[in-house]
Amino acid sequence: MPTDIVVPLRNEIEMMKMAKRLGYDTLVMAYTKEPKDALVPPEGLKIWIASLEKPAQWATLCLARAKPDSRALFEHGALDGVYGLETVTPKDFIHHRGSGLNTVLADIASRKKKAVVFDFSILLNNTGGDRGVLIGRMSQNIKICRKSKPPLAIGSFATTPYRMRAPHDLRAVFEMIGMHPAEANEAIEYMGRAAFSRDEIKKGKAIGNAVRAVKE
Repeated sequence: MPTDIVVPLRNEIEMMKMAKRLGYDTLVMAYTKEPKDALVPPEGLKIWIASLEKPAQWATLCLARAKPDSRALFEHGALDGVYGLETVTPKDFIHHRGSGLNTVLADIASRKKKAVVFDFSILLNNTGGDRGVLIGRMSQNIKICRKSKPPLAIGSFATTPYRMRAPHDLRAVFEMIGMHPAEANEAIEYMGRAAFSRDEIKKGKAIGNAVRAVKE
């Protein structure tokens, strides 16, 4: 189930159409506030809603932007992933890159099953040397994650349809940066599977609450 993560700006219909055209089965739409309009996806496309920064009742998933110290985010029980790790450190260090991730954080992410989310838009929004720095930081984070194996996810984080990219294009970019083909394939599908699991947990809790209410 190829899955993209997008941040709509009241252009949901156009983004859903583009997702279908590009070959996605699942689309995660991320918002800072509850969307007002009900979404009716085209046939064959599953839509999930994600809240940005903090968990919300109206969202199935929650993704948080990285901070200079993201430990608390990775330890947060209700978060599903942390994105933008490569952007939080102004300068690289002498012996390693300021990639926003280290082995301690990767171990926590693995233990807590929190995804390290790679945001393709930061590459699209930067050019020249700045893009090169970000690519280097992403490459370092991929290597850090390979030992402890936290979940990896990839998203375009597009705000318009024409900033979205096809699944095979995103896979190719992140394979070039350093992911193995199997890693890139799993990362492009991870958020769809995570949303399904979260939804099943919520349904189970709702059923359990209903049963307890009847018993009482």
